[in-house]
Amino acid sequence: MTEANAQELLTLSNDRRIHVMKALVALSKYLGCYDLWKDIVERFQLKWSNEDAVQVFKNITNVEHDFSSMVKWLKNAYSKLPQSYGNILFI
Repeated sequence: MTEANAQELLTLSNDRRIHVMKALVALSKYLGCYDLWKDIVERFQLKWSNEDAVQVFKNITNVEHDFSSMVKWLKNAYSKLPQSYGNILFI
């Protein structure tokens, strides 16, 4: 962390990178250099998300994930739950 070089983080898988970043946040707070960590995150454009922007866009525009499919799933789930649990879905 003292070298302020996060290049190796960019080579890790998304899950591993996020795990390491969480550990580095905790360490930087413990060592009192959280501002340095924030600068590193900004300089190397490190992201906390597991999904890249293209995947997020595909998920948003996917016709299988529209409002009517969500309502259909909700009604299906409601029909399979005991009434006391199902009522929570429609509060």
